[in-house]
Amino acid sequence: MSDIKRNGPTKPFEITIPFREINGDWYPIVEVSFRTIFNEWLTLLLIFDTGSEPIVLKPDYRHVFSPGREESVAGIGDAGPHTALATGTEVEFLGRIQRCEIVIDKVPKEFAAGVFGRDGFKPFGFGFWEGPRELYVTLKP
Repeated sequence: MSDIKRNGPTKPFEITIPFREINGDWYPIVEVSFRTIFNEWLTLLLIFDTGSEPIVLKPDYRHVFSPGREESVAGIGDAGPHTALATGTEVEFLGRIQRCEIVIDKVPKEFAAGVFGRDGFKPFGFGFWEGPRELYVTLKP
């Protein structure tokens, strides 16, 4: 457990998500598992993105999820609004399973299977603090 202090009481954080250096840039990478239409768990490496709302997976994984529906999405990075596939599935993260919507869309980083946005960690009641090349996370904000 890490403690962070910034002008006030110390806040304990149960989890530290280290950043990984990839091609000279640093990213918080997490393992997230998804229940597929084959009733199996698929574990993927995703960028933990506190600035993104949805969980977004690359089109490479479309075939393992239910067909879903076309939906207008904002897109990652500079991608403007466009249509992408949205579907729901069970998601396991940090030992907890929840039902989440995921978006199948383009992901600009080749090394990651997608982006783990706020929709994936809102139900946990997360609080976080970003340090140098680490995210400190608490399940009890």
